[in-house]
Amino acid sequence: MLSKPMATKLAHDLYELAGDKNFLAEAKFLLELAEKHREGALPAILREYVELAKEDKRNLLMADVTTALPLTASQEQALAEKLAAMTGRTIKIRQHVDSGILGGIVVRVGDKLLDGSLSNKLSVLQAELLKTPLKKVGVTG
Repeated sequence: MLSKPMATKLAHDLYELAGDKNFLAEAKFLLELAEKHREGALPAILREYVELAKEDKRNLLMADVTTALPLTASQEQALAEKLAAMTGRTIKIRQHVDSGILGGIVVRVGDKLLDGSLSNKLSVLQAELLKTPLKKVGVTG
């Protein structure tokens, strides 16, 4: 495990090397970990970073897909093909089942979230209905 003094020293060393700004973000990140006493998380963070770098090199993108019921293999393949066409990258789907979304699909690809769930659509509809005056829909009271 990386101690706080070691993480701080490493961050400062990277910061010194960052004269050309190559390691500035990494140095700030390490300092933030050290200041928040989260240096113990660094090995897991590095593993995830390496995995993301490998995926990027292979032009692979992970898509987290949540549905109310499991997707069939053909549905998963069709979705992966559509997402690949949208992103220009090979898509690997990580499936999640959550009956709370009621129906539809929620897709997270990188920092993009596409929420086509029934629960989201009902929430949007509810918000719109609550904004609409009753007189506008022909109800008096």
